[in-house]
Amino acid sequence: MSTPSLRVQLDEITLLVDFVCCVRGHLLIAPAGETIVEGSEWYIAEIDEIPIAAELQLECPKGSDKLSVRFQRSQSCIVCINFVWESS
Repeated sequence: MSTPSLRVQLDEITLLVDFVCCVRGHLLIAPAGETIVEGSEWYIAEIDEIPIAAELQLECPKGSDKLSVRFQRSQSCIVCINFVWESS
């Protein structure tokens, strides 16, 4: 089974998200300034350091059922994405 890519367009930034496996869960996307998950460990992705059309591969913390990513430019948050999936 495969999932289609998720395309998120934010002004001049386009994120294309591919999921490695299909699982049931929730995807939360919040613009800068909104808190979507309290107390999470965030992976910080500096937009200007991601090569154009390159992959940024992320893995959830070991033993966790969520992955929280904060995309920012010059330490200013642009968007936060949080993936939470159900345990099997």
